Amino acid sequence: RQRRGRDLKIHEGGEVEVGKGAIDLRCRCPLRPGQNDALMHATETLVQAVHLAGVKDQRVAELAHGQQRQLEIALALAGAPRFILFDEPAAGLSPTERRELIEILTSLPAHIGYIIIEHDMDVALRVVESVTMMHNGRIFKEGLPREIESDPEVQELYLGGGHE
Repeated sequence: RQRRGRDLKIHEGGEVEVGKGAIDLRCRCPLRPGQNDALMHATETLVQAVHLAGVKDQRVAELAHGQQRQLEIALALAGAPRFILFDEPAAGLSPTERRELIEILTSLPAHIGYIIIEHDMDVALRVVESVTMMHNGRIFKEGLPREIESDPEVQELYLGGGHE
């Protein structure tokens, strides 16, 4: 039977628990990461960066939807990318989870570039340096977030005639 990532749980000391049993990472790595190991430190840094320190001992399946999205960001960051594509990261998030997402995205290191495809304009306009808006498959507007937000055509078409 194939085990899915939702059954995984990361423990301190380098073990990954799957379902009811635990798989010790020593079987995959010649050296078991210790408490002071650079890999463990990097993992802890990622967990904190995506605001999951308080739930790091829970199974993925037990995490709220927004926390699972935060974990997806951590997984993307774990590969030390120079660039990330976020496809509707705010989809299905509560207002609180959207605020958390904004905080995480605006806290990403400056050396990591990203494109965000997002329909939630409240999120999109707060996490980018420049905006390209599409309408009917074509570029509709380009500019800084404040320019897009205050544009009368954008407000009428996308922001419902007024936006704060």
